[in-house]
Amino acid sequence: MITSLEDLLQLHEGIRLYPYDDRTGKSLKEGDTLEGHLTIGVGRNLSTVGISQKELRVMLKSDIAHATKSANGYKWFDALSDSRKAVVVSMIFCMGSSGFKKFRRMRAAISVKDWAKAAVELLDSKFSRDVGNRALVLSEMLRTGEWPK
Repeated sequence: MITSLEDLLQLHEGIRLYPYDDRTGKSLKEGDTLEGHLTIGVGRNLSTVGISQKELRVMLKSDIAHATKSANGYKWFDALSDSRKAVVVSMIFCMGSSGFKKFRRMRAAISVKDWAKAAVELLDSKFSRDVGNRALVLSEMLRTGEWPK
């Protein structure tokens, strides 16, 4: 039953939780060519409307909570300093929990508080080569336990 403008728009636009091409209606995968506008939700045109600062903050908090939940799966995570927790969550945020799981030697070093080795292992990775300075900052945070200056 349609009783509001929201209901009417959801009926006409549909609800899509993943990006799609508004011209073709096709869900997008990496490498797809866009014929119309990149759209999500209930007809939100990301190509021209984007998102607001408030929406950005809501999405960021949700994404951080998701990455933190994954990080909490490591028994050593809770004992880390806030800055070292931030490194772990930042890495999971960037590459997902499956990507973070590949850092076996770094995780092993963290579990025994060998910060120098953990920092080196972070830098000895494709992730480090891909993200450049970000990896240098995260590595130094692991090594020192301090926030960047």
